[in-house]
Amino acid sequence: MEILNTEEILSQYSFKEIMSACRKIVRKYIKRKIMGPLYYIFLIKPLQEKSMLIARDDNKNIIGFLTWKEYKKEQNILLEKMALREDLTGKGIGTQLLNELKKVAKNRNRNIRLRVAKINDKGINFYKKHGFQVTDTSRSKITTDMFLAVN
Repeated sequence: MEILNTEEILSQYSFKEIMSACRKIVRKYIKRKIMGPLYYIFLIKPLQEKSMLIARDDNKNIIGFLTWKEYKKEQNILLEKMALREDLTGKGIGTQLLNELKKVAKNRNRNIRLRVAKINDKGINFYKKHGFQVTDTSRSKITTDMFLAVN
C-alpha cells in the first residue's frame, strides 16, 4: 500500500479512472446518509488545486482518498473529505492518509481543522484518536467541528 500526492495521481491515472474509483468508495457513505449522492463531484477542484492524496493497494487499485483546502489567511488547512473502501477500514490506511496531511500542514506551518457528521461516531473517534479536539458542536445540527494544532 502506498500514498500518492496529486501530481503522482494525475501522472498515473486518468481523470475518469480517479472519479470512477472514488465513486465506488463513497457509495457506502451515501447509503448511510453521511454524504450526499453527488459527493464524488466535489473531487474535481482538489485535483485541480493539487490538494488530494490517494491510497492505493499493491495492485495499483485506488482504495481511499483525502482532500483538503488551504486557508492562507487563517493559517489552517481544512480536511474536506476522507473515505476508504469499506472492507479496508481499521487497517491503518486512514492513519497513513492523515499522517501525510499532517506532514503537508507542518511543512506549510498550518493547523488542520475539519467538520464531521455528528452521526459518524466512527469518524469522530478516529479523529480524536489522532489528536483532534471538538471545537464547536452548535454551529450545525448535522456536523461537529474539530481542530488539530500541528507542531
